[in-house]
Amino acid sequence: SNPEVDLAFGGTATVSCEPPSILPIELLNFTGDAEGRYNMLYWETATELNNDYFTLLGSPDGSNWQQLGIIDGAGTTQEKQNYEFEDDILSLQMTYYKLKQTDFDGNSKYSKIIALAREFDFNTLFSSVYPNPSDDSFYFVYGGNDFNTPIVANIYNNLGQIVLSEEYSVFSSTQATSIDCGHLAKGVYNIVLSQGDTKEVQKISLIE
Repeated sequence: SNPEVDLAFGGTATVSCEPPSILPIELLNFTGDAEGRYNMLYWETATELNNDYFTLLGSPDGSNWQQLGIIDGAGTTQEKQNYEFEDDILSLQMTYYKLKQTDFDGNSKYSKIIALAREFDFNTLFSSVYPNPSDDSFYFVYGGNDFNTPIVANIYNNLGQIVLSEEYSVFSSTQATSIDCGHLAKGVYNIVLSQGDTKEVQKISLIE
């Protein structure tokens, strides 16, 4: 039988036992920072195999994507490679990003999605949750001053039951934190963000 293996970009694929499956790149991280007048995107690979180039894609809503730039890959290497890209977008409060990696054979894979926040009011624990409604993941930005105390996001159904709980020990005031709700039933939920004794609630809608 054919086993399932985890891909570097998430998800699974069925491969045969022979020859062994070799992933085109090992992506260590994909992050970003809002620098005031632009967004900086950073990513790092541990190894690359026949990696032709990366395409950086951006979106204002996490659904409609446009190409922002093409960055050459390192081909084949066993050494760590660091990449960066400057996105001179100024007007949007939230911008979503993902990487498309293409090898020399024309095959491509996508990274996870990250989101960067711009010009939010950080006087509250939450920024607004984006996109809302959503069919999968929601993003929010922490707005307090204490980055040493973990925050907890609990999602409650209409019966008041916790159906999903995530704790975040690493977060920032500019890069959005995501919570994956794609496996929950469609409907309206409350997301409660808490840090210590501080709690805030927002309503979210999960749609088809």
